[in-house]
Amino acid sequence: MLLATKSIEELNELLDNKLSSDIIKDYRIYLMLDTTIGIDVVLNEENEENEELLKELENISLVKIDYEQISLNDYENDSFYEHKFSSDNKIDLGYKRRLSNLDNTKSTNDEFSKIPIVSFYSYKGGVGRTTSLVSFANYLSYTKGKKVLMIDFDLEAPGLSNFFGSSMNNLDKNGLVEYVLDKQSSKEDNLGIVENYLVEVPRKYTNDGSIYIMSAGNLSNSENVKSYLEGLARIDITGNNNMLDQLKGLIEDIDKAIEPDIILIDSRTGFNDIFGILLNKLSKIVVGIFEENKQTNVGLEMFIDKCLINDKNIAKPFFLNSQINKQDEHETRLKDFQDTIDEYLSDDYKDINDNSIVVFPLKNNRVLSNLGTLKENDDEYLEFIKDMPKDYQKYCKSLYELTFDDTVLKVNTTLDHPTKTVDKSSILHTLLSNFPEPYGENIKDFDDDFFNKKFFFRKCFEDIFNYDKMLIIGSKGTGKTTLYNSLKNDDFLKTLKTKAGRSNNRIKAINIISSHDGNDPNNPKYIEINNIFDDDMKEEDYKKFWLIFITNSILLDLKSDGYTKQIDSLPQEFVPSKATVLKKLFLSFVSDDEQFIKIENELTNINKWLKQKETTLMIAFDQLDFVVKPDMWNKAIVPLINYFKSNPYDKIHPKLFLRSDLFNKLSNITNKQSLESRSIYLNWSKEEIFGFLFKTIFAFAKEDFLDFMEQNDSYKDSAMEIKKYLKKEKVFNQVKLEAYYLEPLVEVFFGKSADMNSSASRVHGKPYDWFYKNLSNANNTISLRPFLDLIKYAIEKSINDDDVNKLPLLGASYYAEYGARKQCVQRYFDDLSDEKGNELFKNIISIIKENDFPNELRNRESRGFKYEKFMKNIVDSINKDRTEKIIKEDIENSLIHNEVINIEYRGRSGKKLTFAYLYKYFLGLRG
Repeated sequence: MLLATKSIEELNELLDNKLSSDIIKDYRIYLMLDTTIGIDVVLNEENEENEELLKELENISLVKIDYEQISLNDYENDSFYEHKFSSDNKIDLGYKRRLSNLDNTKSTNDEFSKIPIVSFYSYKGGVGRTTSLVSFANYLSYTKGKKVLMIDFDLEAPGLSNFFGSSMNNLDKNGLVEYVLDKQSSKEDNLGIVENYLVEVPRKYTNDGSIYIMSAGNLSNSENVKSYLEGLARIDITGNNNMLDQLKGLIEDIDKAIEPDIILIDSRTGFNDIFGILLNKLSKIVVGIFEENKQTNVGLEMFIDKCLINDKNIAKPFFLNSQINKQDEHETRLKDFQDTIDEYLSDDYKDINDNSIVVFPLKNNRVLSNLGTLKENDDEYLEFIKDMPKDYQKYCKSLYELTFDDTVLKVNTTLDHPTKTVDKSSILHTLLSNFPEPYGENIKDFDDDFFNKKFFFRKCFEDIFNYDKMLIIGSKGTGKTTLYNSLKNDDFLKTLKTKAGRSNNRIKAINIISSHDGNDPNNPKYIEINNIFDDDMKEEDYKKFWLIFITNSILLDLKSDGYTKQIDSLPQEFVPSKATVLKKLFLSFVSDDEQFIKIENELTNINKWLKQKETTLMIAFDQLDFVVKPDMWNKAIVPLINYFKSNPYDKIHPKLFLRSDLFNKLSNITNKQSLESRSIYLNWSKEEIFGFLFKTIFAFAKEDFLDFMEQNDSYKDSAMEIKKYLKKEKVFNQVKLEAYYLEPLVEVFFGKSADMNSSASRVHGKPYDWFYKNLSNANNTISLRPFLDLIKYAIEKSINDDDVNKLPLLGASYYAEYGARKQCVQRYFDDLSDEKGNELFKNIISIIKENDFPNELRNRESRGFKYEKFMKNIVDSINKDRTEKIIKEDIENSLIHNEVINIEYRGRSGKKLTFAYLYKYFLGLRG
C-alpha cells in the first residue's frame, strides 16, 4: 500500500473523530498528483486556531501534508469554500495521470450505440483472449450470418493480424490510432473509413455473414511502424471525456459505413484506462478470460469488483476459464476456478447468488495455437470454423444468446405429404439434357431464369466488393470471365451486392477492356498494346499508357452520369479502324509530361466527383492476355500491378482478372509475396463443385430428386430440411455449402463408397472426399470442367441401368472406371493448351502421351536418376526440331504453372516430381 493511501485512512479516522466531538465543523482530504496530501479543516466558532490539531495530523501522516484552517465565517459566507465543500465525499483522490477511467463506475453505454459491443479482457497475456474473440466472430459470421466488426484496442501489442490466413499480411492499411488522430486533424469529414481503415475478411471464412477488422494501427513496414508510434505517443487514453467522445464518433462512423450487427473489442491486459472505458462506457458485455492460478487472482477479483460494483450500469460479465496451457485435469481445473469465484462472492458479495456466474472452459486447441506460426494450416483453420470443438461451440452459443437474447427455433422435420415413387433414370435423363457447361463468356440475359438455373454464386465472388482485393486469379474454368462479364449488368451487380451484404453501398462497375473479338459495339474498349508501342518502351511509359487507357474507359462510361470532363481529346472509342489515330493520341500524352499531368488531374477530379456522389467505382480488367502478349507481361502488365499496389484513389478500385499461369510467371513485381493478401483466388472447393452440380439438379429436377431421396428412410429428414431451405428468398436453388447439407445429397447421388466392386468397401473412401482427391491439380485445387465431364460421361454409360429405384443414382462402377477418368481430362487439357502463351505446355503433354515415350518413365512419381531421365527425354524430343532451344527448367515451370506437377527438393536424393491425380489415367501413369 502507498504511504499516502495508508496516511489518508488514518487521517480520515482522526478527523472523523474530531468532527463527531464538535472540535471541527467540516473537513476535506485531497490526494495530490505527487502523492502528497492536502487537508482543509473548518474550525468551530470557539476554536479560531488549533495548532494542536495540526501537530496531531503531522504526527500521523507518513507523507508531507499541506494544511489549511478555514474559519466558520468563511465556510458559511464565501462562495469559493461553499463550492469546495459541496461534495459529500470527505476524501478526494483528485486528478490522475492514468486509470481514471478504470475507477469511473458510471456507465454511458446505452446513450449512443444501438450496436451491441462485447469486449474481451484478460489480466495476463497468453491465455487465449484474442483467439476466443476471433472464434466468437467466426461463430457469429459463419453460423449466424452476422456482420461483425473487430477492433484491436491492445495498442502496445496488436494481435488480430495473425488470423484469417494471409488476408491481413502486408496490407498497407491504417487502424484505430490513425483514425482517431486523423479524424481530429483532417480538413475532410469523410475519411473513407472502409477503404482506408478497415480490413474485410475473405468470404471463405465468413459464409453468409461478414467480418471487418480495425487493427490497432498500420504496422506493414518500418516507416508505418515509426508513424504508428508517433501517433500512439499522442493519443489521449486517460482523459474522462476526450477518448470516449472520439470512440463514440468512431462507432457512429462505422455504423453509417457498414451497419455491423455487433462490435467485438480486444482489450489490453492488466490494469489500464482502455479497459475502464470499455467496461464503464461502451460495452454491453465484458468477457473475462482467466486461468485458475494465484498469479491471476488479483486481476480476477478486480474484474469481479468492477463488473458488480453497480449492477444496473456496468456491462454484464461473462467468464471464461482458460485452459489452453493445460493438457489434463480439465474438469478439476474448472471446478477449482468456479470455487475461487464463488468463495470471493460469498465473502464480498453476499447478496449475489453463487449460481449467477457461469464459467465456460476453453481447452487447448492445436489449430488455434498454430495461427501466426510456421505450423499454421489454413485448411485446418477453415475446418475449425465450420465445425468448432464442443467447448468452443458451447461458449459461443451462450455468449450469442446473452448478446442477442436469441431464442432457438427447432425445425419440425415431420413429412407433411406422402412421397411419390420416382424412377431414377428419369432424373438422369433430365440432368443429361440440361447438363451445364462450366464457362459463361456469352451471357446475354440476366433474368430470374439465369439466376435460378445457370449462374452459380460463389463466396469468393462476394470478395469483389472487398476494397483490399485487387487481383482475381484463376485458371481456365474457374469463372473469371463469367464474373467479369456479369459485373457490367446492373441486375447482376444488385443481386451480388445483396448476397454480400452491400445493398446500401453505391457501387458502379466498369469493364475497362471490351471483349477481344471486337463484337461489343456498346463498350468499344479493346486495343492490342503491340499496335501502339514498340518493344523498347520503358516501364514508366507502360504505366502512363495504362492511366491513359483507364481514364479514357472511365470517361466513356461516365458520359451519361453527369461528370464534366477536363480533357477535350478524350474519350475515344478504341476500335481497330482507329489504330493510327489512337497511337498518335497515346504518344502525345506519354511523351509530354505537361500533357500527362492532365491525365492524372482528370483521375483526381473523377475521384473527387465520386466522393461527392458517395459512390465507389470498381474498374475491372480482363482479356489482358489478348491486350498484351503473354511474353510481354513482365514489361507491360507489371507496371499496372505495381501502380495500383499503392492506389492513390480511394474511390476508384481496380480489379485485375489474371490467368494463374501467367501471373505465376511474373518475376519483376515489387514484393510479389505481398499480393497474396490482395488477391481473390478462384479455386473451386470441394463444397462448391458439389453445390454446382446440385444447383443444376434442383433447377430442373428438384421435386423428383428430393422425392427419390425420401424413398429411403435414412434420408427423409435431410430431404425435408433441404426442401425448406430451398424455399427461402434469394437462394437461387443453391443448397448451403456445408457438409451437413451436402453429404446426404452426395450419398444419394454417388453412393456411400467410391469402390467400383463393393458399395460396402471403405478402401477408396467416401465419394464426398474421393472426387476432390482424384480430380485435384498438383497444387491441391480442383477444376470444374473435369468434374462435370466425368459425371456426364458416367451418366451416358449408366443411362440404361435396370436398377431404377435402387440407391445411388450414379454408382462408382460408372464414375471411377478407367475410361471415364481418362476421358474427363481431354477437354480441360485442350482448353489449357489453346491459351495464348501455352504452346510449350501443349508440346510437353503431347510428347508424354506419344506411344514411343518410354513406359519405364510413365510414373506418377519420379525422383533422382529417373526424374533426370524423364526430363532429358522431353527436352531432347522438343529441341529436335527447334532453333531456339529450351532447358529443363522451362519444362518444369510450364508444368508447374499449369498445375500439372509438384516438385519437392529432397536433399542428396535430388528433386522429386509428382503428377496430379487428375492426369494419372489421361497420361497412362503408374502408381
